[in-house]
Amino acid sequence: MTDNPSRRRARKDEAQLSVWGPEPEAASTVPAMPKRTPRSRRQFAHINPAMAEWARMTANITVETAAKRLGIKVDTLLSWETGKGKPSIPQLRRLAKLYRRPMAAFYLPARPRNFTVAKDFRRLPHQPPIAYPTALLFAFRAADYRRDVVLELEPGTPPVNVVGSATMAPPRRDRAQVDQ
Repeated sequence: MTDNPSRRRARKDEAQLSVWGPEPEAASTVPAMPKRTPRSRRQFAHINPAMAEWARMTANITVETAAKRLGIKVDTLLSWETGKGKPSIPQLRRLAKLYRRPMAAFYLPARPRNFTVAKDFRRLPHQPPIAYPTALLFAFRAADYRRDVVLELEPGTPPVNVVGSATMAPPRRDRAQVDQ
């Protein structure tokens, strides 16, 4: 402990000395800070519930996975998709980022043109369709969007509708003769 009064720590019962002298009474000269009103109610996003479900389904994400990645309960996500509950604006941002959709897509009145992945002809007819991973579906969607942009910028470009197909059945003679 030092003998210098300006460096000495004040005790609870002793007034603090300052370099400029004793401090004036703060309560009488400084007006009291107004109490902060509680934060206004959360702003909820009034989304179309069908669009929330559509966005999740087209992203090929299960309800459980989506809820876990959003940090919410499964019941909460289901309530958004059924219209019983509404997400807040920050929750909608996270939802749009997860599903890779613009926030405006959740306000549309009806589902837009659905992007469908072209049929994979490298599979045999009795085999089930491929369940594509979510990242690959996002890549397909981006490629389809870029294709649409090119077709819009170059109106003379003919669209390619069919990539090709093959069958395991032997060719029929009568069909081969008609095509010639």
